[in-house]
Amino acid sequence: MNVTEKVDIALGQKGPTQDRLELIGLGNLLEELKPYTILEIGVAGGGSINIWKEFAHPDALILGVDINPYVETIKFQHANQKFVPIKGDTRDEDTVLKVKKELGIREVDFLFIDGSHAELLVRNDFERFAPLVKRGGMQ
Repeated sequence: MNVTEKVDIALGQKGPTQDRLELIGLGNLLEELKPYTILEIGVAGGGSINIWKEFAHPDALILGVDINPYVETIKFQHANQKFVPIKGDTRDEDTVLKVKKELGIREVDFLFIDGSHAELLVRNDFERFAPLVKRGGMQ
């Protein structure tokens, strides 16, 4: 299955708010990376998680952080992938510690920041979570 087909299937199941063509471009990059570990900040309804799982390694760990308790209800089964929802505010150190605990010794291959779009909060998310991305990873 090619990248466009993967994106279209995922969009048909539970689509994110991002632009389809942008997602296809990102899908091409993820297809090469085949991330083992994904961290998404700002999961909302899980639409983009639904896309990342299509490009992730079959044994990937996917972490989703959101301030909304709804994140804890998101579930999916795809290959042997594991999705871990983390309810928390990314401004709180406890949330960062929860992410680090779930990661253990793993480093993040792909970090997607899509929480608040306010400049200071985006900067906060980048400063707190970008150091968890391995060399050669995507953020």
